[in-house]
Amino acid sequence: MPLNADPQTEGLYSFQPAMLVSICSSVAHGFLSRTSTDLGDLLGRSPSHPKYTIVRSLEQSISV
Repeated sequence: MPLNADPQTEGLYSFQPAMLVSICSSVAHGFLSRTSTDLGDLLGRSPSHPKYTIVRSLEQSISV
């Protein structure tokens, strides 16, 4: 799959900019702001807050 030639999105595949904007829009409009017991029941524990999971992931990627 060819990489995007646009300098603003260099290094991304052509589908990734739209996908990332879609994810950002969903998060900004509260898609991840609510949790229910369904996930907790499946995991056997309370789900983690998405914000802290993202921060932890970013910190790990920076330290590598």
